[in-house]
Amino acid sequence: MISESRTGLITGASSGLGAAIALEMATRGWKLAIGARRADRLAETAEKARAQGAAKVYAGDLDVTDDASVERCFAASEHALGVADVIVNNAGASRFHWLEETDIRWLRSEIETNLIGEGTGIRVIEVRLGPALSEFALAWDLAPETMQKRTEHWASFGLRDARMLAQGNLGILMPDDVACAVVHAVTQPRHVLVDTIELQPSVPRRTDADSR
Repeated sequence: MISESRTGLITGASSGLGAAIALEMATRGWKLAIGARRADRLAETAEKARAQGAAKVYAGDLDVTDDASVERCFAASEHALGVADVIVNNAGASRFHWLEETDIRWLRSEIETNLIGEGTGIRVIEVRLGPALSEFALAWDLAPETMQKRTEHWASFGLRDARMLAQGNLGILMPDDVACAVVHAVTQPRHVLVDTIELQPSVPRRTDADSR
């Protein structure tokens, strides 16, 4: 594993998976550049990261749908910490609607956030997640009957995570599960490429009370 001090830049670090990844890196003494739109929540992540051992933290406003905002954040973080060794392009959002019922502004927002927002010697690692606790689907209708309809629809296409839910597997990944996997991947030796990580919950997560 790579043990030297490193610098990580994480987008969407104000909550959920982004915050968990930042804190996992902080425990290893990394320098961190974190960005998000919600300044108050981002400040909380920065404070926790410092408390958990981050060598230095830069927190800045970042809207990945705005090219100028991306340029400002990268320039400011490089000025504060130097060039990042690892960039975690985590910022994302989603709404679930039938296509014919979807406002074109929602589609544009999702594409700008999830796809557009962001040579030699650069390694790219893809992380594919099953059901995970985050604010990615904050705008979804979570009523039980709607969830059931949505799951049955997805399962009809053979999607793995939907099939698992349809079979009664109520497991869910927690932010720290994802954070550990991401940091494991990016701390491998430089000659090792972890190309794709797929994380799926296999059983409902055990709690301390379950083991008593």
